[in-house]
Amino acid sequence: MWVVGTLICLALGAQLRLQRKRVAIGLGSVACAGALMGLNAIAPKPGAPHQHSQIQIVPDLTIRDAVTAVVQPAPLPAKPAQRKPSLAPTRVILERPYDLTGRRGEIFLALLKAHAGPRDTLRIGCLAWSDPACVAAGRFLILLSEAGWSIDSNKVFRLDAPIPTDGTTIAAHVDSAEAEALKALPPHLGRWHAMDQSEITIWTAFRWMQIPVQGSSDPNMPQGTIGIYFGPEPPEVSRTVMQVQRELGDLLGVLAIESKVVEQQCKTSADVCANFRAQFYSMISAYLQNCDCDLNPSLARRWKTLDNPNGDMATEIGREKQMLNTFASELKASRAATDEQ
Repeated sequence: MWVVGTLICLALGAQLRLQRKRVAIGLGSVACAGALMGLNAIAPKPGAPHQHSQIQIVPDLTIRDAVTAVVQPAPLPAKPAQRKPSLAPTRVILERPYDLTGRRGEIFLALLKAHAGPRDTLRIGCLAWSDPACVAAGRFLILLSEAGWSIDSNKVFRLDAPIPTDGTTIAAHVDSAEAEALKALPPHLGRWHAMDQSEITIWTAFRWMQIPVQGSSDPNMPQGTIGIYFGPEPPEVSRTVMQVQRELGDLLGVLAIESKVVEQQCKTSADVCANFRAQFYSMISAYLQNCDCDLNPSLARRWKTLDNPNGDMATEIGREKQMLNTFASELKASRAATDEQ
């Protein structure tokens, strides 16, 4: 600022050259002093925020103009309007159904390990004419074995499906009479059967990982064995975190209904009840801990408080069912709040 004041003084000196020397010196001194005082008054104080200033010097500067030199600070730029934060998680998850690398492979492994009861043997197969499907089947075979499942013959079977599809087909055993009856049905119809705990674990885990699953039957399949047959890989799937949370809420709602099956089993045998409850508790814990959907960690902690294998069976199942319904309601309320944004 003192440099600018000096320049104004020099300008005044040039203007007053034609006047008498005494007057010029006296008035010039007053003008310089006034200009310097004015500039010093507007100079930034220590610690004060800096402002960009525009200094305008009038060409035909008079003494009065010099004393009241026009120094106009530029206005501060207006702050941009802050956007209201959205409640909806916007992180997008891209998934290739047959990808087993990184975090996706870790989640799949955790869901498959969560099976707590007796396990069926798995027969892994692929379409004979699709080498990529057979390579993918081999990768899944390794993962399933690592998760503790027994693999039939420790190899991938090459099959020739009458109606090839992409994704996977889970086949269950049927007796020969039922197999003959199924042959009379048109292709779009199938057979209903009660899945055992191993089928539920496999089916749910594959569906959760966005791998299409279809059901089938095989009279040549030994009892206690599940067939998992791989076709070509389906297209990549894109989901937001909120969509994953919605799917988790739907899954918990279904499992709350299935808790009635556990309750019925507990009326038949204490051992069967213990196996069903262990499987039920372990499976839900795995999905709460590994959904990879920015889930509130308090849900998994609250579910963990229900681990009481020595408590009254009916009471414990009732508490578990109530908490599952609460979780499903909370996720549904979160979804409704997001939809309003």
